[in-house]
Amino acid sequence: MILSYCLRQYPDKQKATSIHHLKSRNYKRNIETKKNKNYNDIEVMRIETAHLKRNYKASLFTSYFSELPNLVGLHKAITGEDVAESSIKLTTLDEAIMSSIKNDLSYDIGNTKMVLAEHQTTESENIPIRMFLYLAEIFKRDPEISSNAIYRKKRISLKMPIFVELYNGFDDVPLISDQHLSDAFSKGDATPSVDLTVKVININYSMKSEILNTSKSLNDYSYYTYRTETNRQNGMSPNEAVRESTNYCINHDIMKDYLTRHKEEVFDMYALQWNEEDAKRVWKEEGYEDGYDNGYGNGYGNGYDKAREDVARSMLENGADVKFTAKCIKLPLSRVQEIYDSLKK
Repeated sequence: MILSYCLRQYPDKQKATSIHHLKSRNYKRNIETKKNKNYNDIEVMRIETAHLKRNYKASLFTSYFSELPNLVGLHKAITGEDVAESSIKLTTLDEAIMSSIKNDLSYDIGNTKMVLAEHQTTESENIPIRMFLYLAEIFKRDPEISSNAIYRKKRISLKMPIFVELYNGFDDVPLISDQHLSDAFSKGDATPSVDLTVKVININYSMKSEILNTSKSLNDYSYYTYRTETNRQNGMSPNEAVRESTNYCINHDIMKDYLTRHKEEVFDMYALQWNEEDAKRVWKEEGYEDGYDNGYGNGYGNGYDKAREDVARSMLENGADVKFTAKCIKLPLSRVQEIYDSLKK
């Protein structure tokens, strides 16, 4: 929660191009208005977290493959089918089910098929459950299904769903595998009455999968993200890593058109992603999760404070000023100043 609150430092690029927008007169007025209405800190935090989610609902994956020429290539890679742009209708859910869950990409092919695709950089055995919920939400929003038609005698015709996870991390994940919803059931000797299969495709560039050769858009995306992550692992700062890979790929006709048009937005997408990943790592390493499970205790306190300091450090490295960081993170100004001074050494 605190991470989402403090990450307000990254503004919506449709409204502004720098962090100064967050400290603009209108933004401050909105916060003060909410506080004047007797919202407590947690409620204000939730309101601003929702604002952030709306502004950054499009990850790099979602944004890039929501452009039809790129999506045509992706569809070819994951299904082997050639389709026309005119036959595709995007149905990606906007903050579906609950505010913290939304799907990455979904689209219809004519009136016969729907594809739901999730992009993962970490392994998760719960993708089938998420897909099940996404599918239910899509059906719920379909006027043909949500109307009284479901109570009629004649069967409703549904599009055939195709579920795909595109894994893009560095763990040892097979090139192609399956996950099943039924694996989550406590079924004993019984046979589940419902199941769902997700095709998992490893698209990490280091794996040199043949599937990348079937689609330039997918191959380009895989290379760009691989180069950016490798830059970070080699010690580059977040900004340096994105800048180097972006300039290299533009100069070598890799995602060239997209990166040329969305160069600044890409920096923000990565900033948000990496800050979330860093916070999760810190909370886990410093005992937040374990401390909470063991009775709240010292693990919570130590992990919570350490996470706030790490997020503050990340904000300062990305251009936030000391007072703004202290206000967002709710750390003493003196402590944030100490962190800032240590970064200058």
